[in-house]
Amino acid sequence: LLLSAYFTYSMQLAYLLEKQNAEIRVANTSFLIGEWIRGAFIATDYVLRDIVAEVPLSEIVYPAQDIEKHKSRSEYLEAKRKTLPNTILLGLFDKQCIVTHANSIVGFDASSRKYCQENLASHERETYISHAHISNQGRLNVTQTRKLPQGKSGEFSGFAALGVDLTFFLSLIHI
Repeated sequence: LLLSAYFTYSMQLAYLLEKQNAEIRVANTSFLIGEWIRGAFIATDYVLRDIVAEVPLSEIVYPAQDIEKHKSRSEYLEAKRKTLPNTILLGLFDKQCIVTHANSIVGFDASSRKYCQENLASHERETYISHAHISNQGRLNVTQTRKLPQGKSGEFSGFAALGVDLTFFLSLIHI
């Protein structure tokens, strides 16, 4: 009976220690994933800041007025997108949320998308990160946006947006 009580106590103690170690591993892994995710959005925000500083508002029109300039700006945006390995989409949106430049569907009306509605609704917010959604390319992603400078009369001018592929985050979880 004493031997049985000892083994029961030992097994319960081992279980509690393993549970505590598992909780510590989960907490540490969660912290690391959180830091990687924060770093990913900091990097995308720097790219978005570069874009909104570089692109003149006169180019944010659909359909494009100057085809050569539009092509050149689209190539610039694609080069920027490629600096971030986990982005699938990069685009510029006008004040009606129509895609003016993108590596996906130019002319796409994104006014029903949450990231567009949030940009239209909030005059103070400069950047926005969406919940996960399916892109117009059919891929699960999170969209980060940054507003373009305001127009001459202080009105909303549009925004730049990056779609971050969620398979990147899933790969972090399988550590």
